[in-house]
Amino acid sequence: AGKDVPKGKVCNTPVSLLDLFPTILEAMNVESSNINDERFGVSLFNLMKKPKPNREIMCEYHATGSISASYMLRKGDFKYIIKIL
Repeated sequence: AGKDVPKGKVCNTPVSLLDLFPTILEAMNVESSNINDERFGVSLFNLMKKPKPNREIMCEYHATGSISASYMLRKGDFKYIIKIL
């Protein structure tokens, strides 16, 4: 929801928590020349304008009580999960 956000539209681009940082900066009209590399995330506003359905997403899981770390890599319909013991 918000200005210039279309109602009822679904974007099928995978996103991660890294995308929140550039999204918040853009929502607050904060310019940052240091954030021009996709490894630091992509603004959700940009992904709505130019969807990337085959975008790769990496995720880490280190929850309290876990006996090991888990990592996930997703691209399109494929997901690879590895657990490090």
